[in-house]
Amino acid sequence: MASKDDAKAGLRSLARHADFVIDTYLTTGSGVDETDENAAAIEALRKHRLIWRMDASEPYQLKNPVVRLLDQQTQAHRRQLANENIAQLWSTVTDRFESYRASVQQGAFEDRERLEREIRELMHEIIDDISTTTANYLKYIHGGFSYVTNPELRIQENEKVIRQAQRLNDLLGTFRVSDLAEQAGNTPFLKRLLLKHLQAEVEQAQNTLSVALEHLGRMLVQQRESQRLNQMIDAIGEHYDKHPGFTPSIEDMDLSRCPTPINRARPMTLKAYNNPEDFRQDEVAVPLAAKARRQPAASAPTQEYEPQPIDDCVEPETVNEQHDPLDEAVEQLISFILERGSASAQVSAADLARNQLPDHDRSDWLQAVASAVDALHVRDQARIHMSFEVTTSSIFDGNDFVSDIWLGPAAEAR
Repeated sequence: MASKDDAKAGLRSLARHADFVIDTYLTTGSGVDETDENAAAIEALRKHRLIWRMDASEPYQLKNPVVRLLDQQTQAHRRQLANENIAQLWSTVTDRFESYRASVQQGAFEDRERLEREIRELMHEIIDDISTTTANYLKYIHGGFSYVTNPELRIQENEKVIRQAQRLNDLLGTFRVSDLAEQAGNTPFLKRLLLKHLQAEVEQAQNTLSVALEHLGRMLVQQRESQRLNQMIDAIGEHYDKHPGFTPSIEDMDLSRCPTPINRARPMTLKAYNNPEDFRQDEVAVPLAAKARRQPAASAPTQEYEPQPIDDCVEPETVNEQHDPLDEAVEQLISFILERGSASAQVSAADLARNQLPDHDRSDWLQAVASAVDALHVRDQARIHMSFEVTTSSIFDGNDFVSDIWLGPAAEAR
């Protein structure tokens, strides 16, 4: 009985603070406004775990089951606000669903056929209204509200159309698959209408509305920007009308409000020419010209180019490169084999390593000899016969261990 008492207490808490919960749902969706007036309601809802928050610094949120309950209870109202005609048709066809299921259970075939015809007609009207309404928003996009000439009224019209599209999108969101499946039940006729035809039309309409809302939002931004530019141009024209003799001057600019890039710009060179028809300019230009003649420009002395040698600051240094004795031994071995006659005997690489490279690992030496022979030119490889002395592994089947390599002239192959 404890779980039953807890459920009753939670429902009583919801009923006691119903206005607060509904206002929160309608205004913010799920976010709770934490004020002194709402402190008692928040504490009661938190006690019954109807609200939650991740951290103490975050606001409380209505839990998802509460939000889904309010969605279920307000979907009829949201349909009514979104589109009166579709909401009315859906209410009518819902009543027909109840009558149709009753006729199926009672075996009234005549009533069943009549209700199927009526339901088909109503569903066709709903689907047609959804398709027509969503297609109208595409016309607004292509037309660009050209039927409205005033820019301000065009913005208002665009905002109104966006609100209508959002309400229609809310309407389509109420046709959830779970609700449609519950309406259809186990009746094949209703399943085909609701879960196939209606659901497909709703999904297509939602995609169309998504594209339309995106384009309408961009169009609204462009319209507001055009309105701002038009207001700026009108303000400049109005200023000229009020001040007929106004002439823009750089002196009128307030450098404290001047943008930083303009303040940092390098000075521009201005070229001015004397007007021969204006005698007042002669009074200013004559002294300047006389002063320029009295002070000829001093020419800088020419200097002949003298090439200067470039000294390298780094003194030469001889670095003696240390050769790897393993590489030298391999080169000497290959040269020795190539220079010998065809009647010469073969040479054991392992014996040579024991005599000349006692400190080196035998496996490294044998690998270096085999790699050096493989790296030779094709003609040189043909002059050398290389054979391996191997031992079959008793532990790893199919593996051989190389213990020595025999090298000799190719004619002495054996």
